[in-house]
Amino acid sequence: MRKLSSDYYVSKYLNPQRFESLICFFLKEEKFTYLAGEHDLGWILAKDERLRERFDTGKFKYNFFEKKLTAIERRKEVLVSLCDSFAKVLLCFVVAIIAASTGGFQLKLEDISPQDSLQALAAGILLWMTLWEIRETKSWGGESLPERVRKWVFDSCFCLGTFLLFFSALI
Repeated sequence: MRKLSSDYYVSKYLNPQRFESLICFFLKEEKFTYLAGEHDLGWILAKDERLRERFDTGKFKYNFFEKKLTAIERRKEVLVSLCDSFAKVLLCFVVAIIAASTGGFQLKLEDISPQDSLQALAAGILLWMTLWEIRETKSWGGESLPERVRKWVFDSCFCLGTFLLFFSALI
């Protein structure tokens, strides 16, 4: 097997494939851990020129197995926090329906406009991402691939929620 140069790994860090990383994060754990190992090695090599020289001359050995275990742990932490925050928002939604129906309000689904639905969806997405952001802890300064994927998901969902909120206000 041919040894790859430090430039290959640094390019994996500087130019991560967002779409592939997101898909693998949610659907292909094994592939994601491989991508995370390459990405994180690139991150280490990009930060230290002397380490890059040692890597290219074969004097620096990188423990892919250890990084793979770290990526698996971080991926699971992110997924658990994502699901946990979603469950809290869902609970808020159910409690709001119960409170409205027991408080003497009549819920008439036929009276709910598309605008109202979009506003409720937007509020739910924004609350979900806010709860997720508050719960998240960073162990690698936000630079590891699981943390970067988490940020991309957060940014995308927050933008979607904001878009839906503004869109519903305009229709």
